[in-house]
Amino acid sequence: MPQSLLVTVYVIFGMTCTIGLSFTLPVVANVLLAVFSSIFGEIAGSKVKGFKSGTLAPDEGGDFEQVVIGYPPGYVPPVRHHGAMEVEPDTVPTGMLARLGLAVTVVIVGLVILAVQLFNAQLSQELANKGYADGVTTVPRASAQ
Repeated sequence: MPQSLLVTVYVIFGMTCTIGLSFTLPVVANVLLAVFSSIFGEIAGSKVKGFKSGTLAPDEGGDFEQVVIGYPPGYVPPVRHHGAMEVEPDTVPTGMLARLGLAVTVVIVGLVILAVQLFNAQLSQELANKGYADGVTTVPRASAQ
C-alpha cells in the first residue's frame, strides 16, 4: 500500500507539472514570437525602404525639441531663505507615565500574589476535606495500572 501511494503521488505531481507546462509554454512562446517578429519586421521593413533601422540604431527622437532637465553647467541656483518654522513643544508627560507604569506593575504583582495565596488556601481546604493531615503535599503521579 505505501509503495502504490508513493507512485500515485509521483504520477499526480508529474501530471500537474506537465499540464502546467502545456499551458504556459505556448503563451511564453507566443509572446517571444511577437516580440522578435516585431523587431525583425521593423529591421526588414526599414532595409527594404532604404531607411536606417530605429531598432538597431535609434536616433534619440530625431527632429523633436530636446528638453534639458536640470541646470546648465555653471548655473548657481538662487538661495531661498525660509521663514522660521513653528514647532510644537515636546509635552510628553514622562513623570505621569513612569508613575502609571509603577502602579500597574505593583497591582499586577499584588494580583499574582493574591492568586497564589487563594490557590494554596483552596488546596489546603480540599486536602483537609479529603482527610489529609495539615502540611501534607501531594505530588501528581502517573498511574501504572
